[in-house]
Amino acid sequence: MAFPLFNQGKVRFNMEKVSYITANPKSVETSVSHQVGQAFLQAYRHSHTNDEIREINLYEEEFSTIGNDILNGWGKMRKNGISSSELNVVEQQKINALNTYNYKRYFSNKIIKNVSKKLVIRIHLKERGYE
Repeated sequence: MAFPLFNQGKVRFNMEKVSYITANPKSVETSVSHQVGQAFLQAYRHSHTNDEIREINLYEEEFSTIGNDILNGWGKMRKNGISSSELNVVEQQKINALNTYNYKRYFSNKIIKNVSKKLVIRIHLKERGYE
């Protein structure tokens, strides 16, 4: 499967950070959407040789929802002006896991999503406090 090349004939010298986000528990061999996504990435890499691409599969990421441990840790940090290294081990682990996921997702110039529309809608609703 091939896609037309992007930016044909244009020389780009600046590097973009790209997050390619997918949510699929299947392997590339058994999933058509994974195969399409990989073909897209191959064409994208060919035409954007300077870009750094991070692939994130939400089924393989270990991040916790924001629960009591994270809220308590944030509260201690804000109230007492302490760093995360001064929290208890559970609070540290959960906050660090959440920060790692957020770093991967938000510190990108571009985000490409290859996920089902239902999941995208649920994520956007959750981010806005509707779920």
